[in-house]
Amino acid sequence: ITERGALRSELEKVRRLGFAFDDCESRADTCCVAVPLRDARGNVVAAISVTGDAQSVTKKRIPQIYDALAEAAAVFSSQLYPGS
Repeated sequence: ITERGALRSELEKVRRLGFAFDDCESRADTCCVAVPLRDARGNVVAAISVTGDAQSVTKKRIPQIYDALAEAAAVFSSQLYPGS
């Protein structure tokens, strides 16, 4: 993503979906799925992610990876930011 408009579009997509997916964009043959950690007010304060080779972290596996990350994010958020 090299243009401001494209970045805004991608950020809106991430907000809508609730996760970000790096499809070999940062490094060849490496993919990443990330989800936010939220404070007690629901503000995004950090993120956690899973990174792996492109054969392991695939678009087809996003739902499975997302579910595990979302569960971990909820636990982390509740422990780091009580009331979240």
